Amino acid sequence: MKKTLSAFICIVILILSVTASVPSAFAASYSGKCGDALTWSLDTFKGVLTVEGSGKMYDYTSSDHPEWDRYQNYIKTVEIESGAENIGAYAFYNSNGYKYKKMTSLFLADTVKEIGEYAFRGSPSLKTVGGGEGIVLIGDYAFRDCAALTDFSFGETTENIGSGAFSLCSSLQNVTLPNSLYKISSAAFEGCTALSDITIPGGVTALGSRVFANCTALKNIVYLPQSMNVSGYGCFNGAGGSDGMTLTVGDSVTLIPSGLCAYSSALKSVKLGSDVKNIGSDAFRGSGITIFNITASVNSVSASAFSGCNSLTAFTADENNTAFSAGSNGELMNKAGNTIIRYPGGRAATSYTAGDNITAVGESSFRESTKLTSVTFTKNLIGMGSYAFADCQKLESVSLSTGITALPTGAFLDCRSLSSISIGSVKTIGSYAFSGCKSFKRLTTGSMLTTIGDYAFSQCDGLTDVTLGAGVKQIGNFAFYYCRELVNVSVPSTVTTIYSYAFADCVNLMNVSLSQGLKTIGNYAFLNCSALSSIKIPQSVTTIGTYSLGYKYSGNRYTPISGFKIYCYSGSAGYTYAAGNSSFSYELVTDSTDPGDDIPLPEEQNPIQKILDMILSFDCIGFIRNLLDILFPILYK
Repeated sequence: MKKTLSAFICIVILILSVTASVPSAFAASYSGKCGDALTWSLDTFKGVLTVEGSGKMYDYTSSDHPEWDRYQNYIKTVEIESGAENIGAYAFYNSNGYKYKKMTSLFLADTVKEIGEYAFRGSPSLKTVGGGEGIVLIGDYAFRDCAALTDFSFGETTENIGSGAFSLCSSLQNVTLPNSLYKISSAAFEGCTALSDITIPGGVTALGSRVFANCTALKNIVYLPQSMNVSGYGCFNGAGGSDGMTLTVGDSVTLIPSGLCAYSSALKSVKLGSDVKNIGSDAFRGSGITIFNITASVNSVSASAFSGCNSLTAFTADENNTAFSAGSNGELMNKAGNTIIRYPGGRAATSYTAGDNITAVGESSFRESTKLTSVTFTKNLIGMGSYAFADCQKLESVSLSTGITALPTGAFLDCRSLSSISIGSVKTIGSYAFSGCKSFKRLTTGSMLTTIGDYAFSQCDGLTDVTLGAGVKQIGNFAFYYCRELVNVSVPSTVTTIYSYAFADCVNLMNVSLSQGLKTIGNYAFLNCSALSSIKIPQSVTTIGTYSLGYKYSGNRYTPISGFKIYCYSGSAGYTYAAGNSSFSYELVTDSTDPGDDIPLPEEQNPIQKILDMILSFDCIGFIRNLLDILFPILYK
């Protein structure tokens, strides 16, 4: 009996000793250092990690983990005691979705001023955060992907919320931003799909892009900032649901910053405060606003503020407003009522006829009006702003008055259905004026036109024929670039300059008629015109740019087009260009002959002239070859 009892006692002692030596949730505790004067301890029985001491916590990285990381399965609560000044970067970073799965709560002493970047990113069970009344800075992505976090209380000391700090916190319902806050960085609350109400305090001066993007439950926004140094674009992009969203602007606000509500399709209603003076560029671009009231205080509206608002049916204007009025079709007009500032792009009508009182249409005034198919103006129209009709995708025809002498930059940019327009009185066509008008078939200009700007007709894929009237003096850079169906081009004698890349990538261009009077053909002017087998260079041409004729570009190389032929005059720039390229064939012509006639070559040039021609051609091989042809007969006579 005594032996049995002794054996039993020995076994018990052995078991206890082994158990005591093995870390377990029932008995173990761990500790270590996490700052120069900070220590941490973990009670595995309670699941509490405590940080004590004073000063700053170490910063960690995605690969350099804190010591407690190896015990993360025990951690349920984190307590940062008084004296600690921060939580280090990556301190509780969840890199794979499996770490810190049991951590549900965090307590912060008021001495904590900063939460480092990625500190709690991806903590799947973190639900509550207590304390933190002294926090000044929340670092980038500090709480990103904390899907269980329901609320966060900011103290009146918080000044800066970093990029993506609370992004994808899908359970976050209650956020009260403090008056101390001056900066909210990009995407700080993006994807917080439970957030329904938000007030942006008056002290905020820097607002990043997409701060509340994709907050699909957001219904009410109160905007109070009195000044804005940096404004974010699309702060509410994708926010709000089917019930719509309302923006209320405080009375102290003077500026609606650029892009604030861009692409906020759920934004249905805007209530401007009594002090708003300026509405910035793209402020409401692509939003879902139906009716917009211009209050008495507003004196400036950016040209693109309401572009793409395809639900906007009408503007109204306070009768006491000294700068704006509303037109009979819901247009936003100047006070005099003779200039269209903005056409309401959501009007159901597909056609628009301007009244006799309209003398001008402003910059971007009809831009992105996707329902319009035709527009008619009376003879009284004399002015048009840049991008006036840009991106009107269904616009087929435009009738302009004879008072229009200039089509400004981007006037009809990307009007893909535009096939008919009268430009008989137009003297200048600005840059990008018709770029991307893919339904254009033929272009015949009148005698009034003098200038075709850069990219004016670029990427007009349907354009097949271009006949320029006498009067045109210059064809701008990339003017007809990438007009891939263009076959025939006739350039009048008044044109002195064809600028660089003017007809580049017109791969089906077969017939080009250049007239006497042309002086300059710019660099790459006809690059990649692979269907152009021949061209006659007028004697008046003095400059032909690099790879301007007879070349294609592919595989980072310029290579001659096979079979390309140049008709040129003896001693001309055309001859120099052709003779300097051994891959080209050329034929000399005179004023009494047509290209293709069997013309005998002129008398042999003297040796000095031949050498000069080779120097001008910049063709070293050709120069050497011709120099030898000249010297050999002299040396071996």
